[in-house]
Amino acid sequence: MKNNSSYSSKRMCAAAWVVYFSFLFLILSSHSYCSDPGLHIGNDSRYLNCVGSVQKSPLKRKKILFLGSSVTRGRCSLGISFADILCRKWNFFMVKDAVDGTLLVKKGENSYISRLEKYTKDSNVDLLVVQLSTNDSLTKDPIEGERADTIGKAILFIVEYARNTLCCPVVFFTCPYFGNEKYKKMCDYLRSIADNKGIRVVDIFRDGGFQSLPPFEFQLCMFDSVHPTLVGYIRWLPLFEEQFFRIFPRKEDK
Repeated sequence: MKNNSSYSSKRMCAAAWVVYFSFLFLILSSHSYCSDPGLHIGNDSRYLNCVGSVQKSPLKRKKILFLGSSVTRGRCSLGISFADILCRKWNFFMVKDAVDGTLLVKKGENSYISRLEKYTKDSNVDLLVVQLSTNDSLTKDPIEGERADTIGKAILFIVEYARNTLCCPVVFFTCPYFGNEKYKKMCDYLRSIADNKGIRVVDIFRDGGFQSLPPFEFQLCMFDSVHPTLVGYIRWLPLFEEQFFRIFPRKEDK
């Protein structure tokens, strides 16, 4: 006959080890320790599978061009970003023109402006979505000033190009808060000219709520301080949908 007290103690000890190793797995798969996005718990395919497809979509047959760098591409989420998830959900035609490490300011053939100039009115773009690149915050290029290569002038060029060449509206989006003072000023500049220039802004830097997340939830949503996981991108969807449906209203919104 088993000693019930001893048997219960062993079961409790085994359960404690299971909890410990489960917690350890979650910590090791967080952005602080995991160097492989494929192993990060925030990139588990079950999260992506939770996003269904909307058949009666106001975005159906619309062509949306996403212009950006690694955050737009989905560098730390297996090449799947918010753009892919929105496309999957709302059934529009997506063009994702995203190159890691690139700048808004026109420097080289991979800059935002150089790539944007490859599209014309004949490209039939219905909406341009532009990432306010974090890479520009790491350069010495000024935001404003007399120089031709300021970040502000690059933003204004993109807005005018969308309006006059592509003949479509433009939505800029900012990246999650990551403690860079220059990027904060870039966001401030974008917001300051948004109304006057007809720019719609998805301001994830301020409105995404990432900086107020509990530590574990932050690690679930972010691979590092700049790049989201699939879970992080899914958190973005309502912010983009709000702006998209102001441009292309749903029947219930009319």
